[in-house]
Amino acid sequence: MLEVSENSIYDALQSSSDQGEGVFLLDDPPFFKMKTSKLSKEIFLLILTAIPYSSSLILSYFPNALNLYFISKNNDLLEICAIGSFLIVANITGCLLLNALNAEIGKSISILNDQPNVSFKAPYNKYTTGLYFHRGMVLGSIFMIFWFILLGYLGKIGETFWDLSPEFTGKLEEYALFLLPSIYFSFSFDLTRNLLISCDVLNLPCSFLILTIFLHYLFCVLFELEGNFEIKAASFCKNITDFLNTFLIMLYAWNLKSLNKVWIPWTSNSFKNLFSHLDFNRLFVKWLETLSYEILNLAVLLCGNLKEITPFFIVSCIQTMNFAINQGFSQTVRIIIWKAIREGAINKAKNRAFLGFLLSIFLALAEWLCFFALKSIVMNSMLKDDLVKVHFLIYSDYYSLKLFLDVFLVISIDILKALLKFRVSFNLHIMGFYMGAIILMGYFSGFEPMKLIEGLWIGYMLAEISIIIIAFVYLCFLVNWKIEINKICLNKLRRNLNKT
Repeated sequence: MLEVSENSIYDALQSSSDQGEGVFLLDDPPFFKMKTSKLSKEIFLLILTAIPYSSSLILSYFPNALNLYFISKNNDLLEICAIGSFLIVANITGCLLLNALNAEIGKSISILNDQPNVSFKAPYNKYTTGLYFHRGMVLGSIFMIFWFILLGYLGKIGETFWDLSPEFTGKLEEYALFLLPSIYFSFSFDLTRNLLISCDVLNLPCSFLILTIFLHYLFCVLFELEGNFEIKAASFCKNITDFLNTFLIMLYAWNLKSLNKVWIPWTSNSFKNLFSHLDFNRLFVKWLETLSYEILNLAVLLCGNLKEITPFFIVSCIQTMNFAINQGFSQTVRIIIWKAIREGAINKAKNRAFLGFLLSIFLALAEWLCFFALKSIVMNSMLKDDLVKVHFLIYSDYYSLKLFLDVFLVISIDILKALLKFRVSFNLHIMGFYMGAIILMGYFSGFEPMKLIEGLWIGYMLAEISIIIIAFVYLCFLVNWKIEINKICLNKLRRNLNKT
C-alpha cells in the first residue's frame, strides 16, 4: 500500500509543475514572465536575509583588519608579517576545522528541525538541540587544548623547519599566546551563530557587532596615543572584542522565545556520545573545501620574502572580508532556493538561482569599488616602504580580477549544494584546487623565478575560472531541475513517513 502511495505522489509531483509553466500553486512563472511586483519581492527577500548574515560574518572578522591597520603605522614590517602569518596559520591548523565542526553540528540541528511534528521524536527535538550545542562546546574545547599547545610552540617550529629569524618568530609566538582567549571566544560565537541559523533565525543582530567594533577602534586609538600599540596591545583589543561579541550573541539567543527549551542544564549527558550526531565524512568534506581557499595564502607564506608577503597580507585581509560577504550572500541564496525546493516549486527554485547569479554581479561591482577606496587608504596611511608599495599595487591588480571570481565561485558552489550536489562540489574542489591549482601555480611561478608571487596568483585564478565554468555548464545544461527537485521531495516524504 505504501509503495502505491509513493508512486502516486511521484506522478503527482511530475505533473504538478513544469519547467515552462508555473502550474503548482506555490510555484512561480518562469523568471522572464514574472511580474515586477513579484520580482521586487524576491529581490527584497534575498537582500533582507543576506545583509544580517553577511554582516555577522564580516563584522566578526573586522577587528583583525583594524589591528593590521594600526600595527602598520609603526612601520614595522615584522609585526605586520607576524599578524598576517598568524591569521593564515591559525586558519590552516585549526580555525577552519572548528568552523566545519560547527557547521556539521548546525546541519544535525537542521535535520532535527526538518522532522514532522507528528513524529514520535518531535517532543524531544528541542532537548536534543540543546544537547548537540553542549557537545559542540565540549568537542571544540577538547580540540583546542591540543591545538593551543601547537600554537604555543609556533615560534620554535618556525625556527626549526623554516629557518625563520628569532626576532620574527618571537613576535609570532607572542601574538599567538596572547590571542588564545580570542580564538576560544570566536569558536563559541560561530557555534552560537550556527545554532541560530539552523533554528531558522536568519535575521541575526548586527548592531552589537558594530558597537564592539567601535569599542575596539577606541581601544586601538588609546593605545596609539600612548605610543605603545604593539603586538600585545593588538591581542588585548581583539580578546576584549571577541568576548563581548560572544557574550552578546549568547545573551540574544538565550532570550529568544523560540529557543527557550533549547537551553537545557548541563548534565552528564552533555559529555557522553560526543560523536553520535556527527557525520565525519560530511565534516571532512566541508573542511577540505574551505581549506582549499587557503592554498594561495599558504604558498605565498612559504615562498615569499619579507617585502613580498607584507603587502600580500594586507590584500589577503581585504580578500577575507570580501569573501565573508560573498559567503553570507551565497549561503542566503542557498537557503531560499532550498525553501523553494522543499515546497516542490521548480520555477521558484530556478528563478532564485538565476536571481542570485544576477545580484552577485552587482555585489562584485560594489566590492570592486570599495576595494579601490581601501587601496588608497593602504597606500597613503599604512605602507611607507617604496618596494612594498610596488608589490602592493601589483597584487591589487591581480585581486581586482580575483574579486569577481571569488563571488561567482561561491555562488555556483552553494547553488550546487542547494540541489544536494555535494559530491559534485567536493570533486570540483579536489580537481580544481588540490590538483589543478597546485599544478598551475607550480608551472607559472617556476616559469619566471623573478615573479614568483605573480605566478602563484595567475595559477590560482585559472583554477577558479575552470571551476566556475564547469559549475555553470553543469547547472545550466546537465542538470534537469524538475527531476532533481521531484526526487528530493519524494525522498523527504519517504523519510518523514518512516519517522511517523
